[in-house]
Amino acid sequence: MPDRLIRSLTLAACLATPIATVADDATPPMPRPDAPTNRTSDPLAAAAMLMQDLEGFDVLVSTVVRDADGRRLAPPSRGRIAFDRGADRLRFVAETWGGSGSCRMTCDGTTITVADPVSRTFESRPISDHPAAWLDDRELTARLGPAAIHLLGLVLDDGLSAFRATGPARVVDLGPTRASLVPCRPARNDDSSGEIRLAFAADGPALPLAVAILLPSGGAVELEFHDWTLGRPAEDAMFMTPPADWRRVASLPTPAHLDPTTATAVAGAESVTED
Repeated sequence: MPDRLIRSLTLAACLATPIATVADDATPPMPRPDAPTNRTSDPLAAAAMLMQDLEGFDVLVSTVVRDADGRRLAPPSRGRIAFDRGADRLRFVAETWGGSGSCRMTCDGTTITVADPVSRTFESRPISDHPAAWLDDRELTARLGPAAIHLLGLVLDDGLSAFRATGPARVVDLGPTRASLVPCRPARNDDSSGEIRLAFAADGPALPLAVAILLPSGGAVELEFHDWTLGRPAEDAMFMTPPADWRRVASLPTPAHLDPTTATAVAGAESVTED
């Protein structure tokens, strides 16, 4: 059910939270909702309908963690996800790089293959035939990261119903793009510390552009989605054949920074109630 997106997104945000501070870059923090004044119609409903109807897409994603002053705490983690609803099964390909490592994941609807270019190894394992349950796969959630998990939740599980708007949508300038910014909380959580800000394209299709997950420390995990290509991806983009000199292993070791057992209580993960 949609609540699993909140659990997965919160966990993934926990795992993205670093401990070291680095020099800031030119990317500004996500705008605060009280900056602009223009109101929009219901972007949550528009985006929910759009994401459920999409046959496929290809988009670049990034995750940035900031402190209470808006400074970056670590190099951003970047990636790409391509999704294909398909005629008989759902498929996706996801790549991550930067931050603390890189990997490539391919899911054909029955099997997921994860490749590690550093060790030149890969693993393949069965995956649930119920796509919404992919959001409950803790290792998959950790490796994909919060940005890709958010998008999968929107197309697999009507994820936007897990959010409740707490104020009117406002139009903001998000880089060169006009966006509808909606302050939200998890629908099942009345605690104001759980605020999440969602931004959607204000012009044209209501595509997700950004998410800001506010942390108890006053900082935020910011997810960005850009360079959208709509429609089913090319067939050759949905497959991965590891090079002949790569070695298949029974299970890739989960990097320490992705290990869910090390992410207890960060960003209030334990405050999210499970069904």
